[in-house]
Amino acid sequence: MQTNNEIQVLSENIKLIRTTLGLSKKEMAQKIRISVYSLNKLERGIIPPRLPCDFLIYIHWEFGVTPSQMFLPNLGRK
Repeated sequence: MQTNNEIQVLSENIKLIRTTLGLSKKEMAQKIRISVYSLNKLERGIIPPRLPCDFLIYIHWEFGVTPSQMFLPNLGRK
């Protein structure tokens, strides 16, 4: 079970990837195969109901960030 802190880190990292690459929410959602609604929720630190966990695999495939790295603050950068 994830804590609120882990969810917050995940949401911050999703937004960090999207904004660093200059992607719109629609573009990001398409790349990780979720709806814009779900992406909006994730970026606000809310896990949407019925969110498939495979979006973490799509993040890895699209951006080279492993699922475990998604739970490191600022993707593990100092």
